Amino acid sequence: MALVGDPLQGVGSNPYLRINPAAFRPPLAGPGSGNIGLDSPRNYMRGPGVNRFDMSLQKNVALRGDRTRAELRADAFNVFNHTQFSGINSTLNFGVLNPATNTFTSPNTTQNGVIGAVINGQFIAATPSNLPLQPNGTFNKTGFGTVSGARSPRIMQLVFRIIF
Repeated sequence: MALVGDPLQGVGSNPYLRINPAAFRPPLAGPGSGNIGLDSPRNYMRGPGVNRFDMSLQKNVALRGDRTRAELRADAFNVFNHTQFSGINSTLNFGVLNPATNTFTSPNTTQNGVIGAVINGQFIAATPSNLPLQPNGTFNKTGFGTVSGARSPRIMQLVFRIIF
């Protein structure tokens, strides 16, 4: 996959569009293309950020002298209950959209280094085939750039112990 734009341009907080698919194209192929697989820089994308706050409150009470005491503690993890996305589907598949059937077929030829297929005598370049919104209007919730998981919501625990 070759990077040709900003993968974060135009994306917002929508969990079904976290990566800009227009920022990618299939790599050039064929003899004379000069492609050795270095079309994208290293580490150009990062996963979703983490915005998590934990809190703990504790109270110690002395019981019968200095040696025995009771401890009451309340812990809250992700106390503000922010949604923490844990992954984004970063697999981008390329295919050739057949205009007659409105379905994708596999690219099987190249023309001037561009991967595509010949359909009805016309060369059509490969385009992303697993986007969240398909050409036929259906929604693919596991498409490219969609959130694939979330971390734990708010978790609370209450601890009471006697120390002697």
